[in-house]
Amino acid sequence: MNAPVLWFSYLPAQLIIKDFITNKNDCDYEIYMRELMNSSSYFLEKSNQELFTKPQSEEKGQSDCVSSNYSIDFKLLLPETAGTARREFADSIVQFAEGVYGYGAPHTTPNDKKYKPINATNFHVVLRNITYSELLEYENVKTRERGLSRDVKRLLDDMRKPKNLMCLIPYRFFFKEPVGYKEGRSIIIDAAINDYGILFEYRSKQLNDTYETYIAFIYGNHLSILGLKDGNITLCDEIPLSCSKTYLELSKYTLM
Repeated sequence: MNAPVLWFSYLPAQLIIKDFITNKNDCDYEIYMRELMNSSSYFLEKSNQELFTKPQSEEKGQSDCVSSNYSIDFKLLLPETAGTARREFADSIVQFAEGVYGYGAPHTTPNDKKYKPINATNFHVVLRNITYSELLEYENVKTRERGLSRDVKRLLDDMRKPKNLMCLIPYRFFFKEPVGYKEGRSIIIDAAINDYGILFEYRSKQLNDTYETYIAFIYGNHLSILGLKDGNITLCDEIPLSCSKTYLELSKYTLM
C-alpha cells in the first residue's frame, strides 16, 4: 500500500501578509499567533499563567509576544521574494463596511505593461538538502538584488537573534485521500523535520542553546508546534485555531 501523499498550498494572503485587506484592522498574523499562545498550556506554563501581550514598543527590538517571565519572537518562514509575489499576484480584498467586502484583481497581472515574473524562493526546497557548511556560505552574501541568496541570508540573520523564536511555516497542509488526523500530523512532522531541521541545528550551534526555537505549522483545525528538547525535535503543543478570534475572522475572507 502506497503511503499517503502530502500536499500543501500557501496560506491565504490575508493570513500572512500584514494589512493585505484594505480597510481591515488587525490584519496581522502576529495578532492571531499571540491569541494562540494565550491558549497554549505549554507556553502559559512558561509565563506562570500570565497572558502574553504585544510589546508597548519595538524600538529596541522587543519580542512580539511578551510577559513578565517569558517572551518569544515570531518569524514567518516566508522569503522576501515569495512575500512580494503573494502581495502582488493574489486577488485584492477590500472591506467596505463591517461584514461587507469584495474581491478585485491582483495589484499586478501578466497583462500589465511593466509586468515582471518573480522567481520566488521556497525555503523548504533550499534547506532540505543543504549541508551545514553550505548554509554558512550565505552568512556573508552581499547583494541588494532580491533573490535566493538575499532570502537565505536574511533568514540566517533572523536565526542568530538572541531571542526565543517561533517560526511559522506559511503553508496549509492537506491530503487528497482519506488519512487519519494523527497519521497525517505524523507525516507532516517528519517532513517538517526533514526540511527545517537544519534551522534548529544552526540556532543551536550559533547561540549554544541559550534561546529556545520552535517551528509551527497549520494542519486541519490546529496549530502544531515543534520544539527542540534534549537534542530531539518533538511535538510540544497543539492548539485549536478556534481559540483565535482574529484567525477565524481573517479566514472568512478566504476564497474557496
